[in-house]
Amino acid sequence: MRKIRDILFHRYSLLAIAVVLVFSGGYLYRSSFISVDGNRLAANAENVLRESAVYANEWFKSIRVQLLSGQKNAEINSSENELHAVMVFRERQPVFWTNSRIPFDTTALDTLGKSGLIHLRNGWYFYHHEQLDAEHSGIVFTQVRKEYVHKNRYLSDHFHSAWGIPDEVNLVEPGTENSFLVRDENGNAVFALLLSEATITSGSSLYLIAGLLLLGIVLLIRFLKEECENLEKFIGPFYSSLLLVFSVVLLRYWSLSMEFPAAFYAFELFQPDLFAASFFLPSLGDYLINAFLILYLFYFLDARSSRFNYHLSSNKGAAIGIIAFLLGVLMAFGHSIGFLMQGLIEDSNIEFNINNIFNLSTYSFIGFTIVGLLYFAFYLFCDFTFRVAKKLQIEKLTFLVLLGVFSIFSTFALYLWGVNDPFQIIWPLTILFLLFAVHFVQEKAQLSFNVTVLLLIIFSGFTAHALSKFTGAKERKNRIVLAERLSTDEDPLVEILFSEMEAGLRRSELLNSAFDSSAVFSKTAFEEQLEKEYFSGDWNAFDIQFYLFAADSTPVGLEGFAPIREFSDLDNVILENGIPSKFSGNMNFIYNSTNKLSYIIKLPVSARNEAPKGYLFCELRSKKIPEDIGFPELLIDKGSNKIDLIHQYSYARYVDSVQVNHFGPFRYSLMSTPYAHLPGKIEFLREDESDHLVYRVDDRTLIVLTRPVERFINQATSFSYLFTLFCLIVIAGVVYRQFSRGFSGIHLTLQGKLQFLLVSVLLVSLVLFGLGTRYYVAGQYRAKNYNIISEKIQSVRIEVTHKLGRERELSSDLRNYIGYILGKFSGVFLTDINLYDDNGLLVATSRPRIFQSGLLGMQMDPEAFRQMNEERRSEFIQEERIGNMNYLSAYVPLLNDHSQLLGYLNLPYFAKQNTLETELTGFLVAILNIFVVLFALSILAALFVSNWITKPLRLVQQSIAGIQLGRTNKPIAYSGRDEIGSLVEEYNKKVQELERYAQELAATERESAWREMAKQVAHEIKNPLTPIRLSIQHLQRSLHSDDPDWKEKLDRFTHTVIEQIDALSNIANEFSNFAKMPKAEEEVLNLKSVLTNAVELYKDTPDVTVRLSRTDLQDALVYADKDQLIRVVNNLIKNAIQAIPEDREGKVEISLRRNENRYLVEVKDNGSGIPHDRIDKIFTPNFTTKSTGMGLGLAMVKNIVENHKGRIWFETSHNVGTSFYFTLPVHES
Repeated sequence: MRKIRDILFHRYSLLAIAVVLVFSGGYLYRSSFISVDGNRLAANAENVLRESAVYANEWFKSIRVQLLSGQKNAEINSSENELHAVMVFRERQPVFWTNSRIPFDTTALDTLGKSGLIHLRNGWYFYHHEQLDAEHSGIVFTQVRKEYVHKNRYLSDHFHSAWGIPDEVNLVEPGTENSFLVRDENGNAVFALLLSEATITSGSSLYLIAGLLLLGIVLLIRFLKEECENLEKFIGPFYSSLLLVFSVVLLRYWSLSMEFPAAFYAFELFQPDLFAASFFLPSLGDYLINAFLILYLFYFLDARSSRFNYHLSSNKGAAIGIIAFLLGVLMAFGHSIGFLMQGLIEDSNIEFNINNIFNLSTYSFIGFTIVGLLYFAFYLFCDFTFRVAKKLQIEKLTFLVLLGVFSIFSTFALYLWGVNDPFQIIWPLTILFLLFAVHFVQEKAQLSFNVTVLLLIIFSGFTAHALSKFTGAKERKNRIVLAERLSTDEDPLVEILFSEMEAGLRRSELLNSAFDSSAVFSKTAFEEQLEKEYFSGDWNAFDIQFYLFAADSTPVGLEGFAPIREFSDLDNVILENGIPSKFSGNMNFIYNSTNKLSYIIKLPVSARNEAPKGYLFCELRSKKIPEDIGFPELLIDKGSNKIDLIHQYSYARYVDSVQVNHFGPFRYSLMSTPYAHLPGKIEFLREDESDHLVYRVDDRTLIVLTRPVERFINQATSFSYLFTLFCLIVIAGVVYRQFSRGFSGIHLTLQGKLQFLLVSVLLVSLVLFGLGTRYYVAGQYRAKNYNIISEKIQSVRIEVTHKLGRERELSSDLRNYIGYILGKFSGVFLTDINLYDDNGLLVATSRPRIFQSGLLGMQMDPEAFRQMNEERRSEFIQEERIGNMNYLSAYVPLLNDHSQLLGYLNLPYFAKQNTLETELTGFLVAILNIFVVLFALSILAALFVSNWITKPLRLVQQSIAGIQLGRTNKPIAYSGRDEIGSLVEEYNKKVQELERYAQELAATERESAWREMAKQVAHEIKNPLTPIRLSIQHLQRSLHSDDPDWKEKLDRFTHTVIEQIDALSNIANEFSNFAKMPKAEEEVLNLKSVLTNAVELYKDTPDVTVRLSRTDLQDALVYADKDQLIRVVNNLIKNAIQAIPEDREGKVEISLRRNENRYLVEVKDNGSGIPHDRIDKIFTPNFTTKSTGMGLGLAMVKNIVENHKGRIWFETSHNVGTSFYFTLPVHES
């Protein structure tokens, strides 16, 4: 298995796999792989039609059985089904239905066949029609595609999900070129599907292709990394790393130039409509890729910085120049993050106001992730710079001076650039000085938990400030644009359209018949036909109200056709405030209307050029400002107005210093006095808790747009969100790293366990609290609004009963009158009102356009009708749905004065449903904001509480770590009377006992050591005394025998005795030196000078070459005793010389180098080496490789090195040589 893995991850295997993936993805994207299969779509559609036929047959059988059994119509079982809807008719009138959103016109019953496709006002349906008995017929509608008159965030054209057809597919007539035919169960052509370009380039396959391409690119970068690492042995780690950086940058530049891979640019994430700034940042997706690549490159450089070869430590100028360059780039990159964030906010259509988290999209979180990646890259670049500075042996003061100089320079440069935001200037400097303290003051290679939290606080704080600043600037620009668009309601296009249709409208049969006919006609039907034929399309930007007056100025039709306005009222508005259109004198722009009027049309009606039969008045109200009644957003096309934007503000319009129009919760003055003193065309004014934009249209007109001032708590909330998000990013990075390394290596300290436990407990508690609170408050809001709508519908019932209580039934003659009173009460109660008869069919409504647009059918909701008609409920409230909008709907029975049922009153709670959503969302945002703030505080609390709890334990740990035998160990001062206090008390007792035992042990060891030393000294002294004794005896015999060679023997005797006496002297000296070991007198020394002097001392040794290897170190400062350090070096050199056999040309090489915060000295010889059986005894006092002496030197050397907080060891090879190493701490000035 491992062998297979090694083969797969071999760098050339990586290259091959990457190339295959990239080319495969590109080929599949250019091929028909991702194209939608039209034949498959058509086959799926035919399956749905067959299932629809089965469903219809089952329903028809069920209904026949129930009709034959004599059941009442209302008792026929119903079920809500979005795909299918059933309607049963008796004598053309609906008597049963399962869906109230089918706008079917019963007049079309005679034209229906057995089955087929039918277009209703809200889309396409396939129907099955069957005669059930002599009186009843039934239709089963199967929804095919929704097509609404208006398109907005609630209403969008789409196929029902059961068909499995993408929404981009067009529904066309059978036989259309390049279309795919769909047949019903009988083989008849029903419709055809035409695939658009958008459909061809979309689909789930595109995600697969993008995944292949992304994986191929990742493997390609991995190959480049492996290849550059392989080149390291030829060009070195530094240049190989630069090669990788250059390769990735070049590859990225090429991909941007070629827009490669093309499959990426099929996603919205890579569309310039969402975000675009420059060549290098053409889309949000490219921004994200760039951020990941920058992070990867900085991570790669930081991880390999320890492997770079630094040969500039002897050239201080070059080393300082490199650090200065890195600091300059670092400052530029740090400050550029602020500008990049500004571009991300100002050059995009993405919401970044994090205070209202429910308004954020996926792209918002991608933007925040990009910022987090840039921050992390900045930290890695900082870490890389500090590591390089340490390797180049840049002194602390030098680096601090460089940092200060660049801080001053960058501040001045930003000021010249026009940046005067202190936070944008200071935050990178704060990070740099903090990391300087970590690397140079504390001399730590890794960040502690405290420093990590502090870095996250700085990152989150600056981001929150930048978001507030840049989103505020963007909002002000948008507000100015909004004010410009609100400055006038004049619409030249509509004026031109009216001038073109004016003559035809005046002579139209529809208008003239209204004056010629003496019969009563339906106001609703008349207005619907008029809008359909003349006032559709671009006229949808206005709400239009029609009035008909005879030539004598009396209203035409029944009472209520002109419910609000009189002829004279309309005429006076035109005379006082009207400005005739330059395209038609019959259309007048209303300059300063107080009731949101934009235009009034006064059109004389006549079939020929004769005296007018009457007049048509049209009031046009712009939809720029939303109404207070109902929910007009359903009836407004997306992009035709600014309703989304205007809801964020309050608005007032002043003409001649008088308020003529207003909108929103802010209470404006009736006069423009508070804003009259502002001289400019565009002025911003902060007043208490409100921020006003005062826009002067001309000398007479003033517009004010107001929003609440952003309070400090908003920035605090933003900080909490960002701090939590960045914490999650860091946690994800740590988890990923641990996952890649394996979780077996995770070992948390007690402090870490406490922090994890505290944060986990608080997090779980806050989540449970938030969910519980959300559930409770949502229930309270629902109950509150149920009560409100219940009270309101009861009030409406009382008023309507007062008007209709005398009626026996709701006849068709009353429709116009009922529409009139419902419209009047709608204005009073600020809600829409519908009235259904006792059969559940619509009689009248205050909002006819809801029904005219096909959003609702003419039937009552089936569940509500069942509850009211069968269950005899006195009130019924439920949630209903139009498109994607849910709303509350209340029903009550309407009784006359004789307690007879007239019908059912319905109050659809459109307007207040929006208020409900806003209030509930606002509360949930507040709860979530509090939750995030508490979570952020819990992390900080975990930091401080864990530090507070573990502080005594750390004190105990430090005290235990500092215990040394033979020295006085101080007891721990802790006054707490808890478990830790007991632990400290026991520790102090044990310290005292340990000190006593140490003294006893030291005395025993000294006695034993001296006893052993005496034995060794005695043994060593006996060795020279024996030859002295034998020589004296031999000399004595020669003297008594008158030996002629006596003088020669005397000379030999003298030589031998002197030699042995010298040996005894050496023994005595070495023993004396070992025993003395005077107290070290430490001072700052240059270790390199000590080594140089020692080499000079031994350089003339016969047959041995002693030399100091070249080193880049200028100085090697240590804190040591000079005499003892010289003794160490001399002993090691002397031992090295004496270990070299006489038949070999000796070489002793001394080297010096720095390893992190220690100096390493090596003394290497080419001697005979140390036998294996004696290696363990090399530092004991009784060992030597020399022919004479006690061998106390190495024991003394070890003692000196360790007393200076160093370490000594050796490496040996038989008959090759031995290397002795020792280290000493670097002295930091």
